[in-house]
Amino acid sequence: TLVSAVVGGAAFLTYFSELSQASAIGILLATLLAYSAISGLGASILTDIVQMLVLGVLIAVFVPWTLTSAGGVGSIDNAYSVSDLSGIFEPSSLFFGISISVTLLTAPFISQFIWQRVYAIKASDLKRSFVATGLLFFVIPLSLSLLGLLAATQTAPGAVENPLLAGYVVMDQVLPVSASAVAFLILLAALLSTGDSALVACSSIITVDMLDHLLGFEYDEEWTLRLTMLLVSVVIGLSALLPISFLDWVLFNAPIGVVMTVPVLTILYTTRPLNSSVMFYAIVAASAVSFPIYLYGSLNSDNVVRFGALLLGFVVVTFPIALDAAGHVSDTSQNHITATGGDSND
Repeated sequence: TLVSAVVGGAAFLTYFSELSQASAIGILLATLLAYSAISGLGASILTDIVQMLVLGVLIAVFVPWTLTSAGGVGSIDNAYSVSDLSGIFEPSSLFFGISISVTLLTAPFISQFIWQRVYAIKASDLKRSFVATGLLFFVIPLSLSLLGLLAATQTAPGAVENPLLAGYVVMDQVLPVSASAVAFLILLAALLSTGDSALVACSSIITVDMLDHLLGFEYDEEWTLRLTMLLVSVVIGLSALLPISFLDWVLFNAPIGVVMTVPVLTILYTTRPLNSSVMFYAIVAASAVSFPIYLYGSLNSDNVVRFGALLLGFVVVTFPIALDAAGHVSDTSQNHITATGGDSND
């Protein structure tokens, strides 16, 4: 998530300016690190609020304005008359759709920054908060997809080849310069908000979950978190420079989602205690067999291989966990994971 946000933001910056990709990535990461290291989760939640507000302006003002300037909603019909849809039911296309669907559907269950907000929200407000934000956010991709359909028409003034920039390029070509600049800032702010959420989540996983809970290190939490953010930023910056597309970075969430969602849902909806060792080794085994295959499929743009990796990861992680949940695994460990989210011997 963090790499894709940085790659996406860098693409916008390089389109809008004469910056190199490396410079754009450096500027974005420096900005994220500056305010995330100061305020942490508080800054992330604040930028999330700003993100929803500015995207609301984009949806309410700029999307209708763009559609009207480009010839109205009726012009979107041309997207279907000029596009070749004959291959939409080919196996490669279907498996690509499955990868996208898995990525989107599993994200809420495995995203660390989603769970950070779960624990940050008052229990009495939790359900209505997520229902309300889910309904509000649903409007955003639905509305922005209209710009993508508009860009797909040959008659639209903003027809482009890069799908990442398609919606913005349409606005840039049909709206006044000042309006286009405001739309650019809104989209960049949205990407930064996603990026800082992922940065805070990554630093929390490494510092709290790994150094503290797993390894038992003693440290100054505030400064260790900041140092971790810096190190994560360096790794992310180097990763963003790799010749991997924005879409491939997004799609790599799919095998992670498959491997992690099954354990999460099992913990949440199974009443009996689960063997933590079984859970751990099931995740490790599924990751070890599915991630390399999925990476190979991504590097070769082979959607069939990607689907095979997802299916294999699902089978490997599900089988031992299902046996444990059904009570068919011998209990040789004193550590159990309960539905409350912790070890029963804590």
